[in-house]
Amino acid sequence: MAWRRLSLGLLVAVTAIGATLTLAHVLGTNGWSWADRAMVLLFALNTPWVALGFWNAVIGVALSRI
Repeated sequence: MAWRRLSLGLLVAVTAIGATLTLAHVLGTNGWSWADRAMVLLFALNTPWVALGFWNAVIGVALSRI
């Protein structure tokens, strides 16, 4: 059971960090404004929830196909 939680946590963390770094790269091309920083911060706070829902759905579909 612990490996399942660890695997899900790793998938969520990698997805959230990757998405946040991608957004930071896109928004930081012309320099950083306070709005850009706020947007990246809020995105980083909300992305793990979206990633958790995504991976939960993917794993649920995969398990229902077995």
